[in-house]
Amino acid sequence: MIEVKINGKEERVEKGSTILSVLQTKDVRSEMVAVELNGDLLSKEEYGEKPLKQGDMVEFLYYMAGGNK
Repeated sequence: MIEVKINGKEERVEKGSTILSVLQTKDVRSEMVAVELNGDLLSKEEYGEKPLKQGDMVEFLYYMAGGNK
């Protein structure tokens, strides 16, 4: 297990976890979020490519629909 910070909260994930595997564990559809890893916005293609490392900071930015004014 490694410790990473997800949306400001310390969490433990399996060593070798990717953004995509964390999203799946949290039941979040990848098309519903944008993801920053250590301050860099990732492309959707990168979600399954890079394993997370100890101390990484991840931000899930959820898309929200607007209403009528």
